Amino acid sequence: MIRKGDTFITTSRDVADYFGKQHKDVLEAIRTVAAQLTAEKSAICFQLSNFDQKTGFGTRPMPLYEMTRDGFTLLVMGFTAPNFRAIEIETTVGYGTRPHPLNPIMDAMRSRPQSATEPSSTAPTK
Repeated sequence: MIRKGDTFITTSRDVADYFGKQHKDVLEAIRTVAAQLTAEKSAICFQLSNFDQKTGFGTRPMPLYEMTRDGFTLLVMGFTAPNFRAIEIETTVGYGTRPHPLNPIMDAMRSRPQSATEPSSTAPTK
């Protein structure tokens, strides 16, 4: 988790690491979720960025998504919950009036020590 202004965000690489998934699969899941949203909501939830992947010849830019809590929620519900619609409605209706159901996961990700491979809050460097 990194902080950008007043918003906590996470990255597609962090999600892949936390849930034990390949990053390419998380990217595909994000693209699938984003396609189901309006362009405005998708732009709020998911921001495409990149990181530098080390290769034998230097580095190469690779795609990376930064996501807000809403983007994270929409994405990981597909990983973890069979009743996605019910949870999506529960978290959307009355948003902000009760604790978010993914706070334990978000707190665990936020409290993890930042590794040397995690992007800085200004620019991804993976």
